[in-house]
Amino acid sequence: MADLKISALPASTVPLAGTEVLPIVQSSATKQVTVANLTAGRAVATGALTVTGDATLATGNLIPSTAAKGINFTANTGNAGKTSQLLNWYEEGKFDVTFTCGTSGTITLDPGVNSMAYTRIGRMVTITGFIAVTATSSPVGSLTLNGLPFTCMAGTEGTAGTASSFRLNNWDATTPQLQGLILASTTTMLIQGFLAGVAVDAAGYVKTNSSLAFNATYFV
Repeated sequence: MADLKISALPASTVPLAGTEVLPIVQSSATKQVTVANLTAGRAVATGALTVTGDATLATGNLIPSTAAKGINFTANTGNAGKTSQLLNWYEEGKFDVTFTCGTSGTITLDPGVNSMAYTRIGRMVTITGFIAVTATSSPVGSLTLNGLPFTCMAGTEGTAGTASSFRLNNWDATTPQLQGLILASTTTMLIQGFLAGVAVDAAGYVKTNSSLAFNATYFV
């Protein structure tokens, strides 16, 4: 076959199948390699990669190698109050909690029923679960749930805290409606009762064999 310039060769059919072969020089010898093997198992470095159309991962995951990197949505016109359009976190798991009393006494949770589940998407953390009490010793004062998986944001103008409602079982018969407030810059939730619209301490309403199911969402 006569030698031809690359520009004189007929155009290939695209997209390539991967089985096409190209010549390469390896260990001073000319050999052939398939298109599919050119980058197989090797990292491809690029400062910026632009994809036209949809991108599909046949296998595996999309894994950012640098912390705080993710999917940037700045192509969307953001709201006037936006602070970020970067989705850079997803995580799910379990965490153990404890109760503490603000004045005195103790509340002991069942070690087999003291775990809750969490899901974090970006800065939003949702917690959910069921916990049970096995023993109490004269609990008095405020009731605090400890051990949240992430620290609540510091926040300004009331943006940090969040409220939650509960389903109770076997608490004191006089227990008022309970609500929870995840405190800014902490991993704790303050649980309070409300009587005539006034917050009251809740530790004294907990009994042995009390249980509590709830969920809440907060931001980090």
